[in-house]
Amino acid sequence: MPSPPRLARCLDIARLPKNTNNLTHVNTRATTPGSVYPLLYRDRRTPLKHMLDPTHTAAPLSISERHKLSPIWHSRYFDLQALPKAWLIKDEYPVSPRGWDYTPYPETRAKDMKGLDMSVVFSRRNDYIGEDKFVWSTVKRKLRTALQLIITRGARVQNLSTEGAAQAPLLVFDPLDANADRWVQPDWTYVFLPKKALYRTTVNHSVGPVREALVYILEQAKLREKERWILPAKPAPKTGEHSKRGARKPQKS
Repeated sequence: MPSPPRLARCLDIARLPKNTNNLTHVNTRATTPGSVYPLLYRDRRTPLKHMLDPTHTAAPLSISERHKLSPIWHSRYFDLQALPKAWLIKDEYPVSPRGWDYTPYPETRAKDMKGLDMSVVFSRRNDYIGEDKFVWSTVKRKLRTALQLIITRGARVQNLSTEGAAQAPLLVFDPLDANADRWVQPDWTYVFLPKKALYRTTVNHSVGPVREALVYILEQAKLREKERWILPAKPAPKTGEHSKRGARKPQKS
């Protein structure tokens, strides 16, 4: 694959001051105690007993129904889908040394926490990103960096350039936004599906879409849990003689 166009240096990232917030880092490694793929690709052969928490409120639902209830965000650079950790499937290779131990997060996080364990999975689709290993490692690094900047420093885009990828948007940092509860739903797994467009841009370009995606997923996750995973009601069928398929329409007199 050809190299991406030469990008302007993101000096606002290269010259970052020391982080003075309580939350200083986000750990995304070895934080997912199961597999998301049976749900992601709707594998109906997965038995209920293989879920991390078969007692979850939505456990009796089918794979397709749980997939519909999983919020998903689409953007130019990636898709982001999220689901509760309780839905993960015990796979062949559990996280070492934790195994399949599933302990839900407390309802409230500690205010003085230094690090956040965020369950993140990067899933590759060849029609999105191709098979190049260097491209794959690059887009994962950009998304991890964007998550770190947003959650620990409250990064946001100040202005969006219309001159293409050669001009990186400027980032500003708001310490008031550097809060785990502001961005990440506890006890959920976030599945990123990166796209090739992300490889050809800077980290700064990804901060805006990642912020929007995290806000949307957080709102939808809280809504799902508040409604206790009730599927949206289907519209009632129309009644009446002329609503039936094949019924004759009244003739004009």
